[in-house]
Amino acid sequence: MNTVELQSPLDFFRDQVTNAAQSLKLHLNDDIEFYLVNLLCEFINPAQLNIDEDMTVLDTPLAFMLKKAVESSPDVQLKVYKRLGDTSLYFAGYFQDFFARKTFDVGYYINMGAAAYNQTSTLMRTHKNDSHFSKVYLSMAQDFRSLVNVVAEVSESTPLARKRDLLTTYERWQHTQSDSLRKILEDEGIVPVPLNTKDPQ
Repeated sequence: MNTVELQSPLDFFRDQVTNAAQSLKLHLNDDIEFYLVNLLCEFINPAQLNIDEDMTVLDTPLAFMLKKAVESSPDVQLKVYKRLGDTSLYFAGYFQDFFARKTFDVGYYINMGAAAYNQTSTLMRTHKNDSHFSKVYLSMAQDFRSLVNVVAEVSESTPLARKRDLLTTYERWQHTQSDSLRKILEDEGIVPVPLNTKDPQ
């Protein structure tokens, strides 16, 4: 009788993040790779990430989180800005098809998330005197769009991703040049062409 080897969520997402970064030809340092893996694990049960009883990460608009952060003490600010960055990163990466069908685009989440991680970096340095994690969050703020692409790549690897709209997949490939997205398109008989392709002179 064949046995199926089960992976823990941590091991599963570590493999997924590593493969996604390789597909996108990105280098993630160990701290950021570890952060992304844990972020994806945490969002398996997002109720654990709630800021308080009245503010859940799934139901609270980003602007409300920002308002709470601005009006709070430094300790609470640190928690809320981190959650704001995490939520923005997860949603911007994992639910790009959702944004494609809405009147606002993923850029709003990217801008909010990058700004939140930048504030987290500042608070880590000035309030916690933690220069190491201050640098980690600053790097995540600066590379936020690339991190969104990594999370989106992980999302594409799930079984449900195969049912996604091919036009959305094509548009995402044009912006990321992802090897796995290219394979999805080629398996469907589509040869993707990059944006701004020019004929050779």
